[in-house]
Amino acid sequence: MNKTLIWLDDFRDPFKDDWLNFSPIGRAGVEVFWVENYIDFTEWIIKNGLPDAICFDHDLSDFQAFYASYPELMVDVPYPEYEKTGMDCAKWLVEYCLDNNLQIPEYNCQTSNQVGKENIKGLLENYKKHFKKENMAMFGGSWNEGNERDEIGPLSHWDEDLEEIGPNEGLQNIQGDDFDYEGIKYFKDEE
Repeated sequence: MNKTLIWLDDFRDPFKDDWLNFSPIGRAGVEVFWVENYIDFTEWIIKNGLPDAICFDHDLSDFQAFYASYPELMVDVPYPEYEKTGMDCAKWLVEYCLDNNLQIPEYNCQTSNQVGKENIKGLLENYKKHFKKENMAMFGGSWNEGNERDEIGPLSHWDEDLEEIGPNEGLQNIQGDDFDYEGIKYFKDEE
């Protein structure tokens, strides 16, 4: 069975100029689905479920690219609310994964917007870290921060900074590093 990759980019053709070097799951046996905007991204996932991997662009329109490249020229120009970015796609993905108790697929960013790239990576890495901690707390086992691909281990021990939580209590009760997403504060419980 082929692995699936969503290529989110309004400009870069994943099949030209060796862009698939950005694929976190390689090229062999990978079926690539090229989506160019927020609506296509969300609709693809709703219809097909999560892919094995996603490659993110941040600036999904000419306006966004110009805004990112020449901020000094855009000082008095309001950013249109209807312009959805790769970061908006990443936020939607986190919400989808939270709602369905799913891990974020493997990902990479091929965007030339370095600030946007760091924002996307920061959001997704925070979710991955807290998803891992939450599932360890609910099902037992150890959490190995150095190896994100570890599976949930046997009911052998708990990390000392985690306490057992119920399956419906969600991320709000996770103990660990501070985490803020969409106005919801996730914080370390200081004793």
